[in-house]
Amino acid sequence: MSNNNIVVISDKAADEIKKVVNWCGKIAIDLKSRFIEELDYFFSRISNMPYAYKVVDKDVHRCLMKIFPYIIFFSINQNEIIVLRIRHKKQKQLKRYR
Repeated sequence: MSNNNIVVISDKAADEIKKVVNWCGKIAIDLKSRFIEELDYFFSRISNMPYAYKVVDKDVHRCLMKIFPYIIFFSINQNEIIVLRIRHKKQKQLKRYR
């Protein structure tokens, strides 16, 4: 797999990201941009090294964000990284990721 994997965000993950960004915007002015920066950083890492992350269910991997307490769940499909969900670490564990 090349280092030029495309990151595709599922509708569920996009909705979850919007909720987090909106919440961050209500807490502090710069928190929203800091969350987006960290998310972009980890999307780039996942794109470059997708198999470096733990498999949690069949073909689903997880990436733990460092600053914000969120987990990025993704799958690998040829040259695409499909972001399935973005969940807070304290949220109930998912039974299905899609």
